[in-house]
Amino acid sequence: NRIPAENATFIRECHNVIRKEFLEKNEQYPLAIRARLHLMLIELLRKHNYSAPATINNSVYNILPVYEYISLHLDEKLELKTLAKIAGMSPNYFSAFFKKYNGITLWEYIAAKRIEKAVSLIRKSDQNVTILDIALQCGFNNTVSFNKTFKQQNGFTPSELRRDPKLLSY
Repeated sequence: NRIPAENATFIRECHNVIRKEFLEKNEQYPLAIRARLHLMLIELLRKHNYSAPATINNSVYNILPVYEYISLHLDEKLELKTLAKIAGMSPNYFSAFFKKYNGITLWEYIAAKRIEKAVSLIRKSDQNVTILDIALQCGFNNTVSFNKTFKQQNGFTPSELRRDPKLLSY
């Protein structure tokens, strides 16, 4: 299963973009990496006669718009029924499929995306922007749930990050 170098330009370019995204860790980089991996898969399927694994079906492609919707609406209340409708699935099936496909629940994914956005906002904001303002911009209703989720994912609070930006080494 080798692709001659002269036929692998697109795959190589995708790999380079994925590496750059991973190293720079710009906002929404996991989504950008996943999108590029999907493009690589499509390239392999279409132009290199690879067959899709049995576990990949049309449902995978149905949830791609869900990622984009979540990214664009992180500051809003996200509901399972809305996301499932975007994917064209029942809420129960969508929830189970999402966990099977991603290895984490939908709500864990949303929380991670919100915290990722919060980290970016904390790093870019000045001291006049309150932690509550940042929490609200990221879809949290209060600082208690925001601080708890933030600390679970990072091991320190948003205020601690604000005081010492070196806590995150990336």
